[in-house]
Amino acid sequence: MPENQYDALIDKNDLITITDKLGLIYARLKQAIDDELDGCVALATEILGTIMAIYEPEEYYVLADLLSGANDLRGRLTTPAVVQNTLQPFIAALNTHCSQRAPMVGISSIQSIDSFASYWNGTTFNDVLFSPGFRDLYSVAVGSDLTPANCYSPEILQGVIYPNAMGKWAYGSGFTGGVAVDTTKYGMARPMLTVATTLQCTAGQTMTITVTGKNHTGTTDTWTYTTATNTLAVGSYAFTKPDWIQSVTNINISVSGGGSVTQGVLYVEGHVPLGRPQ
Repeated sequence: MPENQYDALIDKNDLITITDKLGLIYARLKQAIDDELDGCVALATEILGTIMAIYEPEEYYVLADLLSGANDLRGRLTTPAVVQNTLQPFIAALNTHCSQRAPMVGISSIQSIDSFASYWNGTTFNDVLFSPGFRDLYSVAVGSDLTPANCYSPEILQGVIYPNAMGKWAYGSGFTGGVAVDTTKYGMARPMLTVATTLQCTAGQTMTITVTGKNHTGTTDTWTYTTATNTLAVGSYAFTKPDWIQSVTNINISVSGGGSVTQGVLYVEGHVPLGRPQ
């Protein structure tokens, strides 16, 4: 027994550590299952075929006793079914822990790990966010989705899949829109400024990059980055607060002293929180 009732409910950091690892287990387990599943289904089909080939009257009970089970075996050899059988019981244990122990610490609104996160992300946002991998696992294993606001988005990085990332600014053409966080599944991403071609302005001046978009609450907000000199080298840079972004609607660059930008290409990317998995 804990020394006092306030030790009864899992710590939020421990819950996030556990769910991150469950998400990684799911990704590796899914890969292993997907790699071998076709062969397993083929073998199960052969078993079913062997049983179905039994027509002799004296073997009636063999067919009667095994046919349904063999058919069920083949039907259970799907990635969702294997994952559910393997990981769902522990997720159920986490949900039961929250529903049983939260009242012991005086929090009646917590009935599951999802409402646990909602509680901590309520009046004061505490970044109790589930990984995309765990969100996918929860959906498969439990059969329902976590609240989008309690999950961070997979990365939205500039490249073949997202050529404009969340938004692009280029000298000579200005702003081009990109991809927003899928808010039917996720609440936010961590915004990062990525310079693809060195940004430069009039000598002796500095630049302030202002990004307009929506934050994790869906409210219009701005993110800024001010250079120390008249150039910003190729690389990635963190904005000033706020920490989270859902979409980008504009990128503007102002230059001190009435100067102007003379070259550069940059993107706003959506990253995962530092140290957290996909």
